[in-house]
Amino acid sequence: MTHPIPTAVPATLRAGDTATWRRTLSDYPASDGWTLAYVLVKPSKQIAFSATADGCSHLVEVATGTTIAWPPGTYTWQERVSQAGKTYTTATGSLNILPSFAAATLGIDAR
Repeated sequence: MTHPIPTAVPATLRAGDTATWRRTLSDYPASDGWTLAYVLVKPSKQIAFSATADGCSHLVEVATGTTIAWPPGTYTWQERVSQAGKTYTTATGSLNILPSFAAATLGIDAR
Protein backbone atom coordinates (compact mmCIF):
# COMPACT_ATOMS: atom_id res chain seq x y z
CA MET A 1 0.00 0.00 0.00
CA THR A 2 1.42 3.35 -1.02
CA HIS A 3 0.83 6.33 1.22
CA PRO A 4 0.63 9.80 -0.28
CA ILE A 5 3.64 11.99 0.49
CA PRO A 6 2.69 15.12 2.45
CA THR A 7 3.26 18.46 0.73
CA ALA A 8 4.13 20.50 3.82
CA VAL A 9 6.36 20.36 6.87
CA PRO A 10 4.48 18.35 9.51
CA ALA A 11 3.32 20.00 12.74
CA THR A 12 4.68 17.05 14.73
CA LEU A 13 7.27 14.38 14.11
CA ARG A 14 8.40 11.56 16.37
CA ALA A 15 12.17 11.21 16.71
CA GLY A 16 13.10 7.89 15.13
CA ASP A 17 10.44 8.14 12.40
CA THR A 18 11.38 8.88 8.80
CA ALA A 19 10.64 12.52 7.96
CA THR A 20 9.21 12.77 4.45
CA TRP A 21 7.47 15.52 2.51
CA ARG A 22 7.54 16.99 -0.99
CA ARG A 23 7.56 20.70 -1.75
CA THR A 24 6.61 22.07 -5.15
CA LEU A 25 7.66 25.70 -5.42
CA SER A 26 6.64 26.99 -8.85
CA ASP A 27 8.98 29.99 -8.63
CA TYR A 28 11.93 27.80 -7.54
CA PRO A 29 11.73 24.44 -9.35
CA ALA A 30 14.37 21.85 -8.61
CA SER A 31 14.57 21.16 -12.35
CA ASP A 32 15.97 24.70 -12.80
CA GLY A 33 18.75 24.02 -10.29
CA TRP A 34 17.15 25.45 -7.15
CA THR A 35 18.08 23.60 -3.94
CA LEU A 36 15.89 23.51 -0.85
CA ALA A 37 17.19 23.39 2.72
CA TYR A 38 15.75 23.55 6.21
CA VAL A 39 17.04 24.76 9.55
CA LEU A 40 15.22 23.88 12.78
CA VAL A 41 16.19 25.78 15.91
CA LYS A 42 15.36 25.84 19.60
CA PRO A 43 17.47 27.06 22.52
CA SER A 44 20.86 25.32 22.39
CA LYS A 45 20.02 23.13 19.37
CA GLN A 46 20.09 23.52 15.59
CA ILE A 47 19.17 20.85 13.02
CA ALA A 48 19.90 21.35 9.32
CA PHE A 49 19.03 19.15 6.33
CA SER A 50 18.36 19.46 2.61
CA ALA A 51 15.88 18.15 0.08
CA THR A 52 16.76 16.35 -3.13
CA ALA A 53 15.46 17.13 -6.59
CA ASP A 54 12.38 15.14 -7.63
CA GLY A 55 11.50 16.45 -11.08
CA CYS A 56 10.33 20.02 -10.56
CA SER A 57 9.69 19.33 -6.87
CA HIS A 58 11.96 19.05 -3.83
CA LEU A 59 11.77 15.83 -1.82
CA VAL A 60 12.67 15.75 1.86
CA GLU A 61 13.59 12.33 3.22
CA VAL A 62 15.40 12.29 6.56
CA ALA A 63 16.24 8.76 7.65
CA THR A 64 15.19 7.13 10.89
CA GLY A 65 18.83 6.81 11.92
CA THR A 66 19.13 10.59 11.74
CA THR A 67 15.85 11.67 13.36
CA ILE A 68 16.29 9.31 16.32
CA ALA A 69 19.05 11.65 17.55
CA TRP A 70 16.83 14.76 17.35
CA PRO A 71 16.05 15.98 20.88
CA PRO A 72 12.34 16.42 21.65
CA GLY A 73 10.88 19.90 21.85
CA THR A 74 9.32 22.69 19.87
CA TYR A 75 11.48 24.00 17.05
CA THR A 76 11.08 27.01 14.82
CA TRP A 77 11.95 26.14 11.24
CA GLN A 78 12.96 28.05 8.15
CA GLU A 79 12.72 26.79 4.57
CA ARG A 80 15.13 28.38 2.07
CA VAL A 81 15.93 27.95 -1.61
CA SER A 82 19.32 28.68 -3.16
CA GLN A 83 20.75 28.95 -6.64
CA ALA A 84 23.80 30.71 -8.10
CA GLY A 85 24.58 32.73 -4.98
CA LYS A 86 20.95 33.76 -4.38
CA THR A 87 19.00 32.58 -1.33
CA TYR A 88 15.36 33.22 -0.44
CA THR A 89 13.26 32.23 2.56
CA THR A 90 10.11 30.57 1.25
CA ALA A 91 8.38 29.52 4.48
CA THR A 92 8.72 29.44 8.26
CA GLY A 93 6.83 27.66 11.00
CA SER A 94 7.11 25.46 14.05
CA LEU A 95 7.55 21.73 14.50
CA ASN A 96 7.10 19.69 17.65
CA ILE A 97 9.49 16.74 17.84
CA LEU A 98 8.16 14.01 20.09
CA PRO A 99 10.49 11.63 21.96
CA SER A 100 11.40 8.28 20.44
CA PHE A 101 9.97 5.33 22.35
CA ALA A 102 12.64 3.10 20.79
CA ALA A 103 15.46 5.25 22.18
CA ALA A 104 13.92 5.47 25.66
CA THR A 105 15.82 2.56 27.18
CA LEU A 106 15.23 3.93 30.69
CA GLY A 107 11.53 4.57 30.10
CA ILE A 108 9.67 7.72 29.10
CA ASP A 109 7.16 10.11 30.56
CA ALA A 110 4.69 10.20 27.65
CA ARG A 111 2.09 12.42 29.30
